[in-house]
Amino acid sequence: MKSNSKKKKQQIIILVSIISAVVVLITAAVGILILTLNNNKSPETDAGTSSVISEKNDNSSAAASSESNSSVSSSSSTPETLDNERAEKITNTFTITDEFVMPTFKKLSYSDSVSGKKIPYSLYLPEGYSANKKYPVIFFLHGAGERGSDHTTATKILEPLFEINADVVTKAIIVAPQCPSDGWWNFDDGGYEKGWLAAAMKVLYNVEENYSCDKNRIYVMGLSMGGYGTWSVLQRYGDHFAAGVPICGWGDPSQAGKMTNIPIWIYHGKLDDTVQIERSEEMYSAITGAGGKKIKFTRLDATSHSAWLDAFADRELISWMFAQNKSTNKSSAYTMIPYVTVVDANGKTVFSELDATSISHKNSDTFMKQFNFKLSKSGAEKLANAYTKSGGKQFTVYFGSQKIQTFTATKKPTDDTFIIDGVFRSSIYFPYYDKIRTVMEGK
Repeated sequence: MKSNSKKKKQQIIILVSIISAVVVLITAAVGILILTLNNNKSPETDAGTSSVISEKNDNSSAAASSESNSSVSSSSSTPETLDNERAEKITNTFTITDEFVMPTFKKLSYSDSVSGKKIPYSLYLPEGYSANKKYPVIFFLHGAGERGSDHTTATKILEPLFEINADVVTKAIIVAPQCPSDGWWNFDDGGYEKGWLAAAMKVLYNVEENYSCDKNRIYVMGLSMGGYGTWSVLQRYGDHFAAGVPICGWGDPSQAGKMTNIPIWIYHGKLDDTVQIERSEEMYSAITGAGGKKIKFTRLDATSHSAWLDAFADRELISWMFAQNKSTNKSSAYTMIPYVTVVDANGKTVFSELDATSISHKNSDTFMKQFNFKLSKSGAEKLANAYTKSGGKQFTVYFGSQKIQTFTATKKPTDDTFIIDGVFRSSIYFPYYDKIRTVMEGK
């Protein structure tokens, strides 16, 4: 009896062990199934079907700081076009750096024999400068806050100009004279052509004589006191310049007739209580009233005196300015130089923001989370055709000249939206889209 009882207990133990093992196996299988389903779901920020999929396919570093570590993915649909078919999504962590670190300027000075003034100036030469090549020139006039003799304040204010436009701006020679603490950008202070602005102009002439400058592409740009100086330069020596950019400055409307044939783009903040916007409005009205058709005026309805931050960040302004050429561009026409481009494996541009009917982004505090490109019909066709023709289905996203991400498209695009997800420093990428801006053009 005892033997039979013992045998039954052993059988029960074995049966229980088998049932327990089966339960464990079933539980594990269910867990794996759930994990697999979750991994196949797109993130909440990309609820739509992923027609273009990002895969890690470059040597981007994941050892970024907490401020600049970012995750990029691309999609050609939005939540509104959600369907039941989802594709895999693999995002890649990478480091975004500024397009260009503020370059080093040469610290020089010039002695004006007419006025006896010695004026410091800063000079930037493009990397790889060659006397065998002609370079455009930016003649920059700072504001009252940058006066002095330290060679730095006159150029430090230019830093925002390089954040989004360095790939274009760094191809130019930049001349930045510095007015002394008690000076002003006047031509005739102390006598005809004896002011600090006259000395600054001689600095420009000296650079043109000693460096390889394209004299058909000399541009003058200035802000506040330098905006006043820009108007003064255009009024007296406008024929010397291919274009002028007066920012929150003021000029003499009675001199408008001298500037009707000069490409000019004005920037001014409506909330400016240092130099009222009416001063720029007077100049715009006077020049257009005198027959000027090459003038543009950007009113920044949500900006105060610091209109230069908007101007420096405006890719369209820089594209316009560098297109101006006294010899070959009499009409002042221009084509915007794209900042965001997507190229194929052969380096050919597939599309850029020029192919977008609208660009929007989502912000979080001081960071930008997402770019949404609504492509035009032709832009969407370019993307679809590129997918069909590309052997490896491989594409690369560039911001300026900076390679951001190489990805492989695993499905043909089916709609007109291209999304770049990530965390970007909002001070670098398209900050002027946050502003209310009205552009008026001479007719």
